[in-house]
Amino acid sequence: MKSIRFSLLLILSSLIFFSGCSDSDNDDAPAAPVVAAGTLEGTAATGAAIEGDVVVKDANGIEATIASSADGSFTLDVASLTAPFLLKIMPAGGTDSLYSYASADGQTVNLTPATNLVMFLASGKSNLDTLYAGWDGTGVTAAQVDSAEDTVRANLEDQINAAGLDASAYDLMSTPFAADSTGFDGVLDDITIVVDSAGGTFTFDDGAGNTTFDESATPTPPTTTSGNSVSIVTISGGTHELNGTYTTGCHGDGDDSVEEILVYSGTTWNYTSTLYMNVADCSGTGIPSTLKATISAGAELAITGWVDGTGSSATAPGAEDSVTTITDTEAFTPLSLTITEVGGAFAGQITVGFTTQLFYIVDDTGANPVLYRDDDYEDNSLEAGIYDPYTQQ
Repeated sequence: MKSIRFSLLLILSSLIFFSGCSDSDNDDAPAAPVVAAGTLEGTAATGAAIEGDVVVKDANGIEATIASSADGSFTLDVASLTAPFLLKIMPAGGTDSLYSYASADGQTVNLTPATNLVMFLASGKSNLDTLYAGWDGTGVTAAQVDSAEDTVRANLEDQINAAGLDASAYDLMSTPFAADSTGFDGVLDDITIVVDSAGGTFTFDDGAGNTTFDESATPTPPTTTSGNSVSIVTISGGTHELNGTYTTGCHGDGDDSVEEILVYSGTTWNYTSTLYMNVADCSGTGIPSTLKATISAGAELAITGWVDGTGSSATAPGAEDSVTTITDTEAFTPLSLTITEVGGAFAGQITVGFTTQLFYIVDDTGANPVLYRDDDYEDNSLEAGIYDPYTQQ
C-alpha cells in the first residue's frame, strides 16, 4: 500500500499531525482530539446541567451507563459496543428522559430538549421510550436524524445566531458546548421544548413568544457568495474560491485503489472517499469514509518541493495551460479545519471537535482548477503531491 498511504491514510496523517514553516516541536499546536476512540462524550443540559444516569444501547441491545457530572458532562465507554447507538439521560429528579443518537464511537453526543425533539421527529413521532426498549440499531437511520436535526435547527436559527454561533455550521446533536449559560446553553436557557412522545405531541416556545414550530423548515445553507467563502492562492498569483465539487479519479499502487471527493460550500469542507482493498481499479465493494469540517484560510506559505505516488522526490507537474511552469516553491494557503462529522473508516480514528490544518495548491491555468494536496505535515517537509490531483467538476 504505497499510494494509498497518500490518499485515505494521508488525510488521516495530515489531520493528526501539525506543522508550521519551521522544524519546531509544535508547542502551539491545537489541542489533542476531544473525543477518544471507543468513547462517546457530551453534555446533558436543559440550560441548567442535568445530573443523572446517561445510558447507551448499541445495535445488539447491550447497554452501558455512566453518571453525568455536576456540569452535565459525561464520557461513555463504548469500545465493546456496536454502533449505531441510542442514548438517553434519566435525570436524578425523576423527570422524563431525554434522547439522542450517535452513528459511531469517537463522537460528541449531546442530550438536550433539542436533541430529544430531533429524535422524536426522526422516529416519526413515535414513543421514544418504546424505541429505546426495542433498539437494535434500525429504529431510526442517520439520514433521518440528520433531516430532523435540520428541521429543529431551522426553527432555532435566529436564537443560535444571536448567541454568537453560526447556525449554518452548528449541529444540535454533536457540536460541543458547556452548560454555563453562554453560547448554545444560553439558547437552552430561553427556549422551551417539551415532548410527549407517548401522546405523539410536543410543545415549542422559541423564547421570543413564538410557539409555532414549522416542520417543513429548512436551515439557511452556508453563504457561498464571493467574499464569504474561503479563497486560497493559485499558481497564477490570483485566488481561487473554494466552492463546488472536486474529485480524483481512481488511483492506487497496483494492489489497492481509492476514489476521493471534496465538496466545498461556503466555510464547509466535506470529504468522502471509498477505499478498495486489494483491488487496483476501484471495482467491487469499497470501504466508504466521510469527514466534514468547518474551514478558514491561514497565512500564505511556500512549499519546498514535490513528491510522487511513492513519496519520492519528483519534478513539479506542468501547468494545465501547457505554458505556465509550476515551480518547486509555489505558494499555498493552509486551511484550518474543525471536524464536525466523522463516519465510516475514520470513525474511532478522528474525532468531532478536532482542529488541524492541511493545504492545497491550485493550478488555475486550465479550464477547470486542479488541486494538488500536501504530502504530509507530519515531517514539516511542506511538499505537494502530484499523484492524485483533485479536479473541479
